[in-house]
Parts: sequence; structure tokens; C-alpha cells
Amino acid sequence: MAGKRGHGEGTIRHRADKDLWEGMYSYRDASGTLKRRSVYGKTQREAGEKMRAAQRTIDQGDTPLTDRQTVAQFLDRWLTDVARPKLRPSTYASYRQKVRLYIAPALGRHQLVKLTPQQVQAMMNGMDERGLSPRTAQYARAILRRALNQALKWGLVTKNAAALTDAPRVERHEMQALTPAQARVFLDTVHGDRLEALYAVALSLGLRQGEALGLRWQDVDFDGGSLHVRSSLQWLSGEGPKLVEPRRGRAAAHCRLHRASSHNCERIASGSASNASPPVNIGRARSGDWSFQIRAAGHCRSTH
Repeated sequence: MAGKRGHGEGTIRHRADKDLWEGMYSYRDASGTLKRRSVYGKTQREAGEKMRAAQRTIDQGDTPLTDRQTVAQFLDRWLTDVARPKLRPSTYASYRQKVRLYIAPALGRHQLVKLTPQQVQAMMNGMDERGLSPRTAQYARAILRRALNQALKWGLVTKNAAALTDAPRVERHEMQALTPAQARVFLDTVHGDRLEALYAVALSLGLRQGEALGLRWQDVDFDGGSLHVRSSLQWLSGEGPKLVEPRRGRAAAHCRLHRASSHNCERIASGSASNASPPVNIGRARSGDWSFQIRAAGHCRSTH
């Protein structure tokens, strides 16, 4: 049964053939042409909310999302409106890069509402044929799957085409942590380096590179012998260093400082590390410093 509304407010009705509620509205585009659009929801309220959201978009001067929009158009809108506010800056940059390099070239021209699992599978097969790793294909599928879940919530599609495909098989490698002997070699290698104390603190507490570089003096309690991981340093293209929240599960992680770690924190604070060098300048403590010292110690890669 249709719900009558005022002029220009649209109409909501139940579609028995789809077992969904349909919100129908109209608007005029920039050329003055009358356009009629529909949105769908599992309940009358959901359909109404989606219709009103579309109408607010029109009132703001933007073009509403339509059934004829392409995958590329939807992904661009999703990245800006949904992904960017929720994701860490580096993760958002990675999402946008994968969309630009892999998803949009393969699927961008297709209509969103008509996207099929076969097309998504063809994208992943094409990535494999180009010699890209299964992990890269898996990541691209995960991004697309997350985006299409949002499209489902918005009533733009009736199925998640990415979720209906099988994820590429990725061989998992056990993380190789430094042995005590390797750790000693590493510490011997960085002895006298301007970042020696920082390396020692990160190694003794198991901090990731960004977490170590994101430490501030307010995060260290010398009297209580403890340290809190409250932020992580990320390098953003065009922006330089920026403090962000740590990875999920690491926020406000509490570490007890044993004597050596506490001493090294004090060395950083006093500037006495590395032959009385100044305190650590995060603008100069780049990832190259980190990995170079690992290689110099005779190990193939950093474990952070």
C-alpha cells in the first residue's frame, strides 16, 4: 500500500515482488530534465530514510546516487564519504591506491547494480595473470567487499558480488622474531647511533616502528616505571609526519619499563644518547633508518 506524501516529498510503497519497501522521488537535473529515482529498504522506515537522504543530497546541489551509476562512481563516493572518516590515514591511502590501480580499471565501467561475481572473479584472475601476489588480489577483494556491504545498506544493490567469490589462497608465513643472540647483535650494531636509545626501547618493549616514533614524554611515567602507547607516527604523502591512533587492540597499551628500558627513555629525554646528540627528531627518524640497521646487523628484514 502506497503512503501518500506532500508534493515533492516522494512516495513509499511495498514491493511484493521484491519483498522490499520502495521510496520513489523525483528531481530536476542541471538541464531541467525531470528525473525519477527509487531507493529500497527492508522496512518502510529504512526506505523513507534513504529517500530523505537522497533528497537532502539534491538540496545541497549534488547528484544523488542512482541505479545507473558505475562501480567507479560509487567507489569514489564511498571512499570520500565512508572510508576516509573511519580509517587511519595510511589505510585510507592504501584503499584509494588499490581502487585506482586494480579495482577501477577492471570493474569501474560496469553499472554497480549489475555487477556480478563472475566479473569480480575475472578481476582477481587478471591480477594473477599479471603476476601480482595472491595477497594483493585478496586485499583488493576485501576492499570491494567492504564497499559493496555499504551499497547493500544503502539499498543500491541486492547482493554483494565480491562476497560471492572465493578469496585467493594466501600462504601464511610465521613471523620471524629476533632471537636473543640476534637482538644482542642488533644492539651492538646500533651502538653509538643517534637513535640507539630509541631502538633499544622499541626492541625491549616490542614496539612497532610507528609506535616507537610516536612516543611523547607524557606517555612515559619515569616514577611509576611505565609507558603507554597512545599514538603512532605515520608518514603521509604531501603531509609529512602525523600522529594517529595505534592499530586496533594497541590503543593505550600499557608497558612496564624494566631498568634498561627506563634508562634508555631517560637517555632520549636528556639528549645523552649517541654521544650527547640532541633528543630524537622525528622528522629525521624515517623507516630507512630502521630497516638499514636491521640489514647492517645481518638480518634480511625488520620484524616491525
